[in-house]
Amino acid sequence: AGARQLQQARKAAEVELEEAAAEQSRARLEDALRSAKSVGVSGEKVRMANAHLAGFTKHDKKCAAMAAKIRRAISSHLTHPWNLQLALREVEPLHPKTQELDRLIRHGRQLLEKSLESHTQRVEAQASLEQLIRTISDNCVDCADPVPELETQIERARISGVEDRDLCVAEQLLHAFRRHDSQLAAAEHRLRVAVGAKDADEISSALQQLQVLDEAGFKSRPSSRSISQARGDCLDQLPRTQLVKAATSTLRHLEQAASRKQAAGEKLLGQLAAGTDPAPLGVALDVDDNAV
Repeated sequence: AGARQLQQARKAAEVELEEAAAEQSRARLEDALRSAKSVGVSGEKVRMANAHLAGFTKHDKKCAAMAAKIRRAISSHLTHPWNLQLALREVEPLHPKTQELDRLIRHGRQLLEKSLESHTQRVEAQASLEQLIRTISDNCVDCADPVPELETQIERARISGVEDRDLCVAEQLLHAFRRHDSQLAAAEHRLRVAVGAKDADEISSALQQLQVLDEAGFKSRPSSRSISQARGDCLDQLPRTQLVKAATSTLRHLEQAASRKQAAGEKLLGQLAAGTDPAPLGVALDVDDNAV
């Protein structure tokens, strides 16, 4: 009876060895080996089981090495996402995977997905900004005032992580726009004051300043004052184009009045020299002064 029980125990231990090896369970195989040795399972089967166990040990070492490689790739995934991508591709044929390795693989895939999405957004933002800069530089902007779009693209590029050196050109261009707008606003204010004061010399100088700024700036850029705000005849409500027309008209009237006044003065001097009554010409001079 004892021999039969021992034989049954050996048979059961052999079956457990085979099943543990087939299941690829290290813990179960170690337990099965201890049981097999205790009941005297044949040395050949024990050696085969030990070979399986050695294979598990080698496999675990591979899993540990790949886990370490993925950890390193994860630590630098923001700057070198391709290293993480290569490590995840390399670990795919390795089966079965340890729990730690499986956890790292899931974490790495999540990070890689976010990193690639961020990289795509960064590339798109940079390309969009560069295209806008080329369009502005070629004076081919669809909208009359490119500043709002330029501000939006710069902010988008900054949030997306576009490098500072790539943002530098756009920010310099935006600064130039703002400086140009400030100079235009000052020149427009100067022109409004000159027109209000009917100062011909100041009107002429302010018009020349506006012309220089227009030639130096981008074409088709409106005044900072919206045209929709232009209502009535008040100078402060006129957009730049209408202000320039009003100033040009005022300057023309002032110059014409000055010419008439000069002609009348010369005629008066001639009549005085000839001994003619100058009274009507004096009245004419007063009329000219009040006609502008």
